[in-house]
Amino acid sequence: MVDSFFQIDSNIEDKEIETIVSGEKVKVVVTLIKLKFINEDDINIPIMKDYHILKSTKTIEGKLVRIGNLLIDQSLSIGSSQSKADLYYKILFNEPKLSMTAACLTGQAWIALKREQYNLAIKLALEALSIVDKSNDELKITILNCLGGVYLKLKNFPKAIEYYTQAYNLSKPTDDKIVNNNYSGPCIPIDKYAMYDNYRNISSINIACIHKKKGDIQLAWNMYKEAIDCEMRDTNDFHCHTCMTIAEFGTHEMIITQEEKTRAWKNWENFLDLGLVDILKYRTSVVTGYLSFNHQYDFPSHRYNNNYCRTMTINYFRKVEKQCVPYTSNHEYYLYTLQCYERLAELYRDWNNRSIDYYEKMIELCLKYHPDDLENIIISYKGMIETYKKQ
Repeated sequence: MVDSFFQIDSNIEDKEIETIVSGEKVKVVVTLIKLKFINEDDINIPIMKDYHILKSTKTIEGKLVRIGNLLIDQSLSIGSSQSKADLYYKILFNEPKLSMTAACLTGQAWIALKREQYNLAIKLALEALSIVDKSNDELKITILNCLGGVYLKLKNFPKAIEYYTQAYNLSKPTDDKIVNNNYSGPCIPIDKYAMYDNYRNISSINIACIHKKKGDIQLAWNMYKEAIDCEMRDTNDFHCHTCMTIAEFGTHEMIITQEEKTRAWKNWENFLDLGLVDILKYRTSVVTGYLSFNHQYDFPSHRYNNNYCRTMTINYFRKVEKQCVPYTSNHEYYLYTLQCYERLAELYRDWNNRSIDYYEKMIELCLKYHPDDLENIIISYKGMIETYKKQ
């Protein structure tokens, strides 16, 4: 039964029973449930995918820190100052192995970082770094990324880059590793848990974010491409999301002056513009990145609902349109182009009569490549009707 997986099949009944608590009889409700064995290799069960992602963490220490991060994140998400992570590490500190001490200090450093206790985080991380097993790259990377994260929060970008670069160099592919065919991917994988944690433990993404914020756009783009080629070489699941994470970095911060705001948005634009002129392998994630960002205009927030953002959104959709049209025979780019046409039609609806032009383009595109695409043809005609009503 140990290491077995069960799935709750159904609740059988809630049964009231009497029991003794502190010497007194009390009534409690016991829920009886029906369980069934499940196969841990069945990828059709969503929780099994999550399990295998966690299991892929290379070392025991890495698993311990990951679990600790999940515990602190759960507490912070509900605004609680108390966390099971504190007790978790307190119990693990009783583990006599030195490597567990280093892992606990690392986990506590991450807790301090997430609680914005930066001096404590630095102290704990440096202590962990001084005793960590030198052969344990995964734990060293996690410590260095924590230090990088602290200095990033403190806006000490040179120091942050220094620590992130040390971490990145520990697991980046080298010529020797490639020649000997022993590069097995990054120590810290880019997966859904990394995404949930805003890639705080992914050196390459943070390096790219800092370069982009500083205006070193080419360095940021080069690092992003390196992350695609190495860390995300086996899957494209996170190409778009990591691209947007880098592109938007810094734009959500409180910006006081108009000059700073303009610079932040310009850096965002320049980063994505580099992708639009790169080879198709990298361009696809940028195209989806543009679409992802532009759809945020739908949000009823002051940040996006203004003429400046509307004009910018139109310009970017037209850029994407220009990049997609030559490849519309490809179904993915066909859908991208339809998205552009539909959104441009909506954005132009209150400005001038170009809205009808874009709905007509949608219909023409459908009839040319997918005449059976009734859903988008109907969307086009409904949009035209709505536009004529408003006119």
